[in-house]
Amino acid sequence: MKRTIGFLGFLICLVLILTPKTFAATVTVELQGAIVKFDEATGTITSATVTADVVVIPEEIDGIKVRAIDNPSTSTNSNATGVFEDDDLVAITLPSTLQFIGNRTFRNCANLTSITIPSSVHTIGDRVFANCTSLENVSISYGVTSLGDAVFFGCTRLSEIELPNSVLNVGVSMFKDCIRLKTVTLPNSIRTIDNNAFENCSSLEHITLPSSIVEIGAAAFKNTALTAIVLPDSIITLGEEAFAQCELLTSVALSNNLTVLCESTFSNCTKLTSIIIPDSIATIEDLAFSKSVALSSVYIPSRVSSISDTAFEECPIVTIYFEGSQVLWAEMFKDSVLPNKVVLIYDSTIPAIDKTIVNPVSADMEMESESEIDTVIIAVIAAFLINAAIAYIWIRYRKPPIKKLPKQ
Repeated sequence: MKRTIGFLGFLICLVLILTPKTFAATVTVELQGAIVKFDEATGTITSATVTADVVVIPEEIDGIKVRAIDNPSTSTNSNATGVFEDDDLVAITLPSTLQFIGNRTFRNCANLTSITIPSSVHTIGDRVFANCTSLENVSISYGVTSLGDAVFFGCTRLSEIELPNSVLNVGVSMFKDCIRLKTVTLPNSIRTIDNNAFENCSSLEHITLPSSIVEIGAAAFKNTALTAIVLPDSIITLGEEAFAQCELLTSVALSNNLTVLCESTFSNCTKLTSIIIPDSIATIEDLAFSKSVALSSVYIPSRVSSISDTAFEECPIVTIYFEGSQVLWAEMFKDSVLPNKVVLIYDSTIPAIDKTIVNPVSADMEMESESEIDTVIIAVIAAFLINAAIAYIWIRYRKPPIKKLPKQ
């Protein structure tokens, strides 16, 4: 019996010696620029006290790889503080072993100017850099697949950002209130742009949407400085107020796979003068173009079966080109209330060029194409004339060949 107990005791000691880290607790460690609490069991920095402007997180602490920076309480408690939240750090170096950055980790770090996310990171939580009002330079390496909500919310100095080709979505309010954001590069991996993603980005004048996108959420580009937008045919859902209050927007090309124009999609687009509704649209909801006071012409296909009586509210003068007949319009929209002075032009009287006129994007493309053809024709004619001139000069002024006399 004693031998058995002794042998069991020996085995227990052996296990403890060989696998000490399995039972390790959270330890306090002093790093360059910060004193941190480190959970050795998970490789997670759970809290930190900054002691200098520059913080360096090593790849290992006590021989254990640093895999996460996260206060787990932030996942369940909205009042919990992120690991470096509200700290005065100016710069931080993240290790190549890091895989996860938890919610609110760097929120309100008002002095943080730049950040590089290593390729080892696959997930960035909610509001990680929210209200980092000095943040100007952001580099996100390929490998990040998930960016949480409001990651860069209120980063008022951020002027440009490029998302890597591993990111799958632009989260809710991700760049909301980034008032200096002017250049955004979206990869072909993006599937969705969520609600309020770029709302109030008042310096954003241009963005190219990749053909991988299938959905744009509510108010995604509300109150931006966009002047033109092309929605690729991959997009099947466009949320309410998606482009509302885009007061500089003059040109819109809609996806041919949209079925609904939701409420207030283009409301208060005060410089928008014309729009083509694609053949795929069946419903135009409340206030879709309300207060777009410059809207003068709208092309509506015959497939549209429902138009809200407020769809064009406060659009004072509108010419509507309806692809169907006058009888069909009367049957489908007998209860619709259209703006005063509206002019309805039905299918039989719509000139063939109206679609081009109504859609500025198509018109510009056609003009560019015609210009290219003209350039080619001029080049061909010029080449022909030059060759003809050279041939004339050669024939006119060439010396006759000298004939050699036969030897006597």
